[in-house]
Amino acid sequence: MSMTRPTWSTVPVGALPRLTVDGQDTGLALWTARTRRERNIGLLGTDSIDGALWITRCNWVHCFRMRHTIDVVYVGRRGKVIAVTTMSPNRMGMPRLLATAVVEMRQGDASRLGIRRGSILAEAPTQPPPRSDPGSAGVQNNVLGSTH
Repeated sequence: MSMTRPTWSTVPVGALPRLTVDGQDTGLALWTARTRRERNIGLLGTDSIDGALWITRCNWVHCFRMRHTIDVVYVGRRGKVIAVTTMSPNRMGMPRLLATAVVEMRQGDASRLGIRRGSILAEAPTQPPPRSDPGSAGVQNNVLGSTH
């Protein structure tokens, strides 16, 4: 059986927030690695990823012991994309000093989603439950890993 989500996560794909690019919901499930353990494991042990992994407090990654090639998006403050690259297994990326987070996704997804330097990435929340107040406003996007 193919592993297509981070091995440390038990959250069902449908319960995850989604990645937005320049305010547009991509529909791509978004896991977030916040703890040291989650950041260190990342996508190790996966055969691919059905979504994306946002790694907070991170400005470089490596693909040692990885089984697949990934797109790596370096994200700065307020979700602004600093650089986009593709990394093959057993390679080490260069640190990006302005990056506060890294988003990893399946090879080709960054291009397909139109992610490029200057794009703004954020998290679209899961669908909120219906509210009884018909005039209630929608939930705003959240930028992960940014410092305010």
